[in-house]
Amino acid sequence: MAPTISIRSICSTAATMAACLHLISPASAGSLAEPIMAVEPTPITATQVTPQTSGWTGAYIGGSLGYTSLDGSTNGANLFGGSLDGTSYGVHAGYNHGFGKVVLGGELQYEATDVQEGSSFLELDSVARAKVRVGYDFGKFLPYATAGVASAKVSSSSFAGTDTGALIGLGVDYQVGQNLILGAEVIKNQFDNFEDSNVDLEATDAALRLSFRF
Repeated sequence: MAPTISIRSICSTAATMAACLHLISPASAGSLAEPIMAVEPTPITATQVTPQTSGWTGAYIGGSLGYTSLDGSTNGANLFGGSLDGTSYGVHAGYNHGFGKVVLGGELQYEATDVQEGSSFLELDSVARAKVRVGYDFGKFLPYATAGVASAKVSSSSFAGTDTGALIGLGVDYQVGQNLILGAEVIKNQFDNFEDSNVDLEATDAALRLSFRF
């Protein structure tokens, strides 16, 4: 005789399976879900900024070659009937220090000339200078203004001797390499009442310069 399966037992079995699936499903879903990891925030640390040193800071020595024009007057009258001119050549040494973009420096310079006047045999033998320079750092270029004192030596004239005056000028330097500097400079030197002779002298120099920094 075949076993009889009642509808009630089938329903009871189905209900039991549904209840089991209901209990199992959340656990299974939880087990399959990716674990959530807490990410710690990365601390932001302040980076210390080191101030850059100017590329123009340092000592230097060099030489110059240029052109000098000399004018003289006494009681407002031209002394030479025009300007005297000639070549000039010299040496210099100095030191620059950068303060941000501003570059301050000092320089000593000695320059000999062959400026002379035939009728009076006047000769401007040399000019020595002590200068202060103020420039602006444009990287490889350094334009600057300069001022200071100058001492001129004059020979073979009625007012021969050595006297001191003032100077002002403009210049520019260019860094050719790590230690080599090529420059150009124009300086106006003024000597009033030279050697108490009632003669005023004005020497203007334009020169090319080559310096070695160390």
